[in-house]
Amino acid sequence: MALAQEYGITQYPSPAGGCLLTDPGYSARIKELLTHTREVSRQDLELLKWGRHFRLPGGQKAIVGRTRKENEALAALTTAADLVCKVKNVPGPTVLIPRADTDASELGAALAAAYSDAPEGSPVTVYCHHSQEEKLVHLITPAKEKFKEWLI
Repeated sequence: MALAQEYGITQYPSPAGGCLLTDPGYSARIKELLTHTREVSRQDLELLKWGRHFRLPGGQKAIVGRTRKENEALAALTTAADLVCKVKNVPGPTVLIPRADTDASELGAALAAAYSDAPEGSPVTVYCHHSQEEKLVHLITPAKEKFKEWLI
């Protein structure tokens, strides 16, 4: 800005930020991704912009939407190989587990329930969709604290 003033330049783009790599949260997520993923896809990089990220005990990643906009973004980034979970009849997040294995639905459902508006300890039904398979998971809403150690 001082150089622009020195040269009499008054019309220039704002010099503030703009690059995601300068964002501390995004940078931490990309570093974590690169330590766990051999071949990073465009989807992997796009998903870093949205939601809460969890590294599950089996090594898979789960992304939990925080807002309607994030839920919509996760839905738009979903592929046929991904697992998507949503609590039925209760407002809450979309949970996306990219390239999920078939055993991931229980953890995806638990994350969806924990971060939904369902009271802790209440029974809920979570709809999970993976490839051509649909599954209803019935569970008791766990505490969010159960998942804090997996949060990236």
